Parts: sequence; structure tokens; C-alpha cells
Amino acid sequence: MLNNTKLKILVKEEALLRQLSRLLLLLSIKVKLLSISIVSLFNNTILSKIKEVKIKLREKFLVNKKRERYINKLILNLL
Repeated sequence: MLNNTKLKILVKEEALLRQLSRLLLLLSIKVKLLSISIVSLFNNTILSKIKEVKIKLREKFLVNKKRERYINKLILNLL
């Protein structure tokens, strides 16, 4: 049978492992949130650039619905 000191050490190790596990879980959640934020920022940048291009094309050409669909296809092909 384990003596009292070894039992205390095992209990402390188990508590530390649980605490480490929680910290790693929190860290992984924060990393996922950060990656989502980066992707979101990147997507917003791309979408804003696409909107700018569409606006410039509308200003440059008199765009009707048929031409606008064509322009949208061109932009999608560029992506």
C-alpha cells in the first residue's frame, strides 16, 4: 500500500495535470478564435476590394443587368 507522502504527491500531480489540461483547452480555443478573426479580416478585405472594383466598373461603363452579371463572373474568375 502507498504511504501517505506518495499519495499526496500523486494527488498533487493529478491536480496539476487537470490544470494543465484546462489551460491547453483554453489556449486551443484562443488560437481558433484568432484564426477565425484573421480569416474574417482577410475575407472582409477581399470583399471590400471587390466592391471597390464593381463601383469603379459601374462608374466607367454604363452597366446594365447583363453587363453586371458578366462583370460579376469576371470578378469571380479572378478569385
